[in-house]
Amino acid sequence: MKLNRILILTLTLGAAFALPSTTFAGKANKAAKGEAKAARPGKVLKGLDANSNKQIDGDEIEALKKQFAAEPTGPLARLDRNKDGTLNDKEIKGLNARMAKRGEGKAGGKKKKQA
Repeated sequence: MKLNRILILTLTLGAAFALPSTTFAGKANKAAKGEAKAARPGKVLKGLDANSNKQIDGDEIEALKKQFAAEPTGPLARLDRNKDGTLNDKEIKGLNARMAKRGEGKAGGKKKKQA
């Protein structure tokens, strides 16, 4: 009988301590996801596209290169396709092609599936 009480008490205390730790872990994950969304390349590129033409051109290229050089492992690191630590003209041209393609997809809206 005494052993059952000790077992029940141990399980209850274990659950009481485990529940809050999982709750706090969930909040930390949400905060990390929010930071990751803010650091996505698309968000940074929108800020650099001063004339909102869905292309990085003219002075925007220099701003992009400067921002990449300041933080080469940051959100723009994915743009450095050849991993040489700099953004070259070919990588920027490819970026502009991807941006144009995404812009066309958003302008046309989502296509409905036909049954």
